[in-house]
Amino acid sequence: MVGQAAAELVLPSNMRIHPTFHVSLLRPYRAAPDTSVTNGSNISSGNPGTSPDGPPPVDWLNNEPLYSVERILDYRARRIGKKRKRLVHEYLVKWKGYSSDQNSWEPA
Repeated sequence: MVGQAAAELVLPSNMRIHPTFHVSLLRPYRAAPDTSVTNGSNISSGNPGTSPDGPPPVDWLNNEPLYSVERILDYRARRIGKKRKRLVHEYLVKWKGYSSDQNSWEPA
């Protein structure tokens, strides 16, 4: 934590963004489906998609991962900001090759 309202993250150097974020922008970590727990420590194969029922390998474009959308499940509009004046449109996305617990709300 940096102060009471910000956190500094350890990011890959290729991301080229400032590593300090306000806590309102952070979300809890969810382990990838191919990560298993053995003797209390996280062990990963290092190669996403090598598990028969795990997600497919990620494609890369300009040092950014590309994911395929299987389908759009839902839509919502939320008001955000200090006075809730800004309207944000979001879609609930089912990602191709991932389980339903990996569905996520993505901005339009």
